[in-house]
Amino acid sequence: MGMQGDMETQQRSADLRGARWLFPVISMLVLYLSAPSLFQDPRFWAEEGSVYYQKAVVSDWSFLFTFVAQGNYQFLANLFVYLSTFVDIKAAPVVTTYLAIATFGLVAMQLETIAKQYKIPFELSILSLLAFCLSPAMTEIFATSTNVQWVAALSVLLMTITSYSQARPSWRILIYIWIAACGLTGVPSVLLAPFFFLQAYLSKSRPHFIMGCILVLCVAIQALVILDHNHPDRQIVLSPTLLLAPFLLQTVFTQFSGANLTNALGALILENRIYLILIMIASGGLIGSCLYLSRDKQVRNAAVILTLVCVCVSIAQTAGAIGTLEDKINMLSAATGARYFATGILSLLILVSFAGRFNARPFVALGLIVIVANGAMFSSEIQKQRATNFPSWKDQVKACQFPCTVKIWPNTWTVVLQR
Repeated sequence: MGMQGDMETQQRSADLRGARWLFPVISMLVLYLSAPSLFQDPRFWAEEGSVYYQKAVVSDWSFLFTFVAQGNYQFLANLFVYLSTFVDIKAAPVVTTYLAIATFGLVAMQLETIAKQYKIPFELSILSLLAFCLSPAMTEIFATSTNVQWVAALSVLLMTITSYSQARPSWRILIYIWIAACGLTGVPSVLLAPFFFLQAYLSKSRPHFIMGCILVLCVAIQALVILDHNHPDRQIVLSPTLLLAPFLLQTVFTQFSGANLTNALGALILENRIYLILIMIASGGLIGSCLYLSRDKQVRNAAVILTLVCVCVSIAQTAGAIGTLEDKINMLSAATGARYFATGILSLLILVSFAGRFNARPFVALGLIVIVANGAMFSSEIQKQRATNFPSWKDQVKACQFPCTVKIWPNTWTVVLQR
């Protein structure tokens, strides 16, 4: 049995070594099929065009380090938009869209590393990737530079559980530079700083301690930005219902029960808090089961970190989300503000895949297939809406008699173009 187990492990590792480019290729294919119009006719998205691009075209390189929008400093967003000003106006969204997509391609490669490191069965790792690509959160954050802050946080999340003990010094320097870039790209990445110190303690990892220190510096910078550029629509809400219910509904229930049932549960919670207790019990049972099935030494530390990230970061994101009390209430749904739960969703999916490393493999595979199916139905519906209300940037610019106003997605957003 021992020899057979070793052979199976070696075969699985060999499969994953050959899959280094398979993960990003599959993710790009799934994203293309879920939203082909975004690839075929790239466009600016909301603030990306009306705020960032309009400022970048009249700015110099200092834009990269000084521009703050809505009380939020995003280095990568500034970089992507600034680079788009060096091409023809018709092609500007091509630059921002594909750089944002490429950033998720990096995350997909990191997922391959995680699958290999923790010996996740190949089919479970692929199903987890598909599940996230089709999730409401991914539908909202991919293909736009202003939402790349949440994609960057996914990359940082995976770094918390990746081993760098064998990494070359030159490679570690690149890792430190990348985590600094992510930490300077909005708040989502810096929320993960404590988990690097936890990993450093649990695994005696010096690289994780250094990365945690880098993120602490980024925390200080982001805090200064927020204090100096306070957003008037950022209302902190500490109601237990509004902190817990959106996290449980969007991180757990949307994935397993689909959008319609989750929306119905959100409405019931507003009427009677007993439903909040019920979904807490159900969610706790699911996460607890995954933790129990991930108790072996190889994945135990990572499973604990993923669980804490899933819960703590999701709640922190809910508390600090931009919006009024009414906006927070609207998050008691399947997908409203789904971007705030991207980190928690990916944490849960990896935790679920950990649970399938041994005896629970068929059940975990079935659960992931259900999540993929729910995500596919949701993505299909969103794509229909976009196809109906999707203004073409390229066509509008061709018809533009400068100066002109160009419509962008979503409705009511525009960009004023000056030659």
